[in-house]
Amino acid sequence: MVLTYAGLKVPTPVVTDTAGIVDPNIYADIVEFGDTTWKPSVAVTNNEGLLLYFQLKPRPGAVQPPRYTINTTNLGSVSHGETKEFTNYDGITCLKVNSPAPGDIPAGATLSETCALRMMAFTDAGYSVPFGFADLDVTFTWIDSLSGGWTVVADNNFDDGTKQGWGYRVVTLSGGPLSLQPDDIVSEAFNSPPYSYRGRTGYVGTSPTWYGYTGHYKSFTIGAVTRAFAVVYLRTKQQSPAPPGVCDYYSTQAMVGGVAKFQFSRPTDRVWFKVVVPLPLGVASEVELRHYIAVRGVGVYFDHYIDSVKVLQS
Repeated sequence: MVLTYAGLKVPTPVVTDTAGIVDPNIYADIVEFGDTTWKPSVAVTNNEGLLLYFQLKPRPGAVQPPRYTINTTNLGSVSHGETKEFTNYDGITCLKVNSPAPGDIPAGATLSETCALRMMAFTDAGYSVPFGFADLDVTFTWIDSLSGGWTVVADNNFDDGTKQGWGYRVVTLSGGPLSLQPDDIVSEAFNSPPYSYRGRTGYVGTSPTWYGYTGHYKSFTIGAVTRAFAVVYLRTKQQSPAPPGVCDYYSTQAMVGGVAKFQFSRPTDRVWFKVVVPLPLGVASEVELRHYIAVRGVGVYFDHYIDSVKVLQS
């Protein structure tokens, strides 16, 4: 039995059989964060020769950090030889997170809190006959970007009507052809008025489906400091007409220097979402917000906006 714990949405439409457990690290800014619910995405490959049922729960005997509520969540069954990804638990909230209050985090510092989970395997649909388990840790690292103590390395809000050193790329992994649209500074949506930076991916044709990723990117140089983060507001907008139109958004990865630092499931469409990305110290690194999508059909577009970008170090 192979368990792959991805933390949030795995960035591929096909779940692969990957051995081991990947412990996610989630980064967040308490400013404008408030309360949220969280559903980890779990991929399971069952090589045990029988049908198994899987459940995610708090680890027995573990002391959980305050402000976190972990619910026992029955995921469902996985057949022998099958690989299945559980991403939507029928509306069940697996974990509720309450943001720290202002003053809980020292100026220019971080607060890390780890939740202890257990993935259980059962042989019956009533989840009463255990077969085995794997323990999973989820670490949340919080910052308070308005607490003081931070040096602002960059402040990019695009309000001057320029891209301020940012670029936009589109990479094909399969299918096509795409109808590439120009990336531009726009006023149709913004976190801070009057502009944001939009990239757009469109499609021409009905078959085959185009699959790939789009991403805004820019390089930043960090000094010999203790910690550094990029804080980015992003927004997505999907336009998908009736079939055969398709616009599937799988996930977003926060890339640093070409390496995925963490990934998260799609934010709510047409709502601004804040992302906090840890940066390596004493070097220049490229930051990229990479979206994995699939599109098919005339008039299908995926829009990706960024705004109010700050790079902080302390």
